[in-house]
Order: sequence, then C-alpha cells, then structure tokens
Amino acid sequence: MPDSILAQVLVGLYLGALTGVLPALVSWALGFSFRYVTGVTVPGLGVVVVAAAIAGVSGGLLGLLDPAISETPVGVVAALVVLMASFWAHNQGDKMGEAFPRRITLESIRRRTLSGEVVDRVGRFGQVRVRVTNVEDVEGYPPLPAGVREKLEGERFSLPADLPLSELETRVRDRLRSSYDLETVSVSLDRRANATVAAAPALGGFSRRVPAGQRAVSVETLVPAGADRGDRALLWLPETTVEGHVLGVGEPSEDDDRPTRRLTVAVSPGEVEAVLAAEEVRVAVLGEANGRDLLARLKAAGLRVRTLESVRSRTVDPTALRSETGAQVFAVRGPAGLRVPDGPVRVRAGEELLAVGTPDALRGLREVVA
Repeated sequence: MPDSILAQVLVGLYLGALTGVLPALVSWALGFSFRYVTGVTVPGLGVVVVAAAIAGVSGGLLGLLDPAISETPVGVVAALVVLMASFWAHNQGDKMGEAFPRRITLESIRRRTLSGEVVDRVGRFGQVRVRVTNVEDVEGYPPLPAGVREKLEGERFSLPADLPLSELETRVRDRLRSSYDLETVSVSLDRRANATVAAAPALGGFSRRVPAGQRAVSVETLVPAGADRGDRALLWLPETTVEGHVLGVGEPSEDDDRPTRRLTVAVSPGEVEAVLAAEEVRVAVLGEANGRDLLARLKAAGLRVRTLESVRSRTVDPTALRSETGAQVFAVRGPAGLRVPDGPVRVRAGEELLAVGTPDALRGLREVVA
C-alpha cells in the first residue's frame, strides 16, 4: 500500500467510486419508486444499509474487509465514498419522485396549446395564423399532383387562438379536404402553428360518392365559408328550391371579382335540368343542429337566451318588440307545443316566450311582457 496519506486517500476515492456505482443506482431507484408510487420517503439509513449490502455482494466491500485495506485510510475513504454516493442518489431519486407528474394521459397531451408568441391580439380571444410548412404523401395512395402540392404549401388559415391544437388541426383538415377535394388528409400542428399535412388526391372523382338514384350537378356560385362534403345544401333557383348533399367544393375563382366557387351537389334526377338552366343560383348550407355550440357562440357574442312567462293573454309582434327593446322573440312555448312566429302571434296567459338578446335587452323585454 502507498505510504503517504495523500496517496492512500486518492486510492480510497478511486476504489470507492468504482464500488459505489451500483449501490448508488439502486438507492436512486428505491428513493424514486417509493416516492412516486406511495408518496412516502424511504428512510435514508435503510437505503444506506441496502447499498452497503449490495456493495458487499458485488465484491467491493469484500476487498474493503481485507485487513490490508480496512485498517488503512484507503478502506475508510472508500467506505465513506460508497455510503455518501448512495445517500446522495437516494435524495435525488426522492426529489424526482415528488416532482414527476403522477398522471400522463393521451387526452392531456392532445390538449396542448399554442405558444403565446404566435397569437395575434385581435378581438377578445386573439387569432393565430396557421401555416402549412410541409406536405407529405399518404402511403397506399397516389402521390399528390405537383400543382396541388404547391398550393397546399402556400396555404394560410386564420383561426381563433383559444382553441386547443387538436381542434385547430380538425378545422384545417376540414378546410383542406373541402377546398382541394382530397381523398384523405391529416394535419399535425406544432406549438408555433406550423402545419404538417399528409394528403392524397381523390380517387374516382365524384362518381362513387353520388348516392344511388341521384345525380351530381355543379354550379359556379358564392359558397358559405366552412361548407364541406356531406353537408345539406339548399339551391335557390328563380322559380323553385332544390335540396341536395354537397359532394365537393372547389377553390375560389381568381379571375372574377366575386369569390365564386364550384359547388357539386347530389340532387334527384328530375331537378338536374332546373339547376343547369338557372342563370343564378344562391346557396345555403344546413348544418346539423348543435344546441350547445349555438349557446356557446351566443354567449361569446354577449347574448343570452331566456324564457319569459306571459302573465296575461295578448298579441305579440316580435318585430315591434325587437325595435322597442332590442331582444328577439323567436318562439312561443305552450300546452300545444312550440310555435315559431313569422309575424304577430297570439300568446295566452301562462305561455312562455323564448327570446335572445343582451342582458339589458332581455330585462327590457321582461318589463314589457310582465
């Protein structure tokens, strides 16, 4: 053994470092697992005893027990290094077990939000401009045409910034599928609103989407924003109205001052000729009823829906009430059911008026019908 104290200390440090690696790892694992699973801290003395036993089993302390080593500063320093390393590792594992999240679910990952740096403060909630930065092909489908790929890479969308990324991805996907008539499309957004799009062109055109017994007809007209494949559409013609299902919506016209788009709708065979012969077609898209979504939109606009009971029989004119109070009566509910007035309506005592408006307008309406 070295004669000088400094040399023996250095040898003890070296021997302790080699011997203490495995006990330190076990001590960290014990501290982390107990703290994470049970919330209880393992006593440091118990962990040190376990670490010492592991060091002995691994052969490290067997050498320290050799009188030629244990009776010298080399053994003392090596033993102290093993015990201190184990104690420190246990303490770090305990801290990590306390700080590590207890529950990580796919839902919490999908609820990630945008970085505040990309949000433009416009209006109440702000807006974010989504940019398509990467376009990929979908395995098993034909590749996208070069022209479509180029247009996709230049797309920009302004969307509400208060939505989670999963909802933003859904809206961008629906717009791309509708605008470019894509067979399938998926969108992935990062926190800086950069979109990676995987898309495939439509297979077989509209022919395989037309329901049995119907025909596809296309018109150039103004199309409501957000119209998508599968929506119900009303085509207002000069002499009649035709109802059908949207098969696809083309891109806005760049050469016309009016942003018209090509709308393809499935209609009955007897209505095709009337649609094609019309010089002008106006379009309305009928979405599925969603009361919660409607109430949320009204609330965001500062409006409320209230039920007001009529204390006496009277004739109510919704147009006059709106001019007087600012609130709109849109339905009357009574024993006979729900009535939607299209002009003055007779309301009996005990029947309810359903109205929408600002809180002040509704208070004014309540005073009028009281």
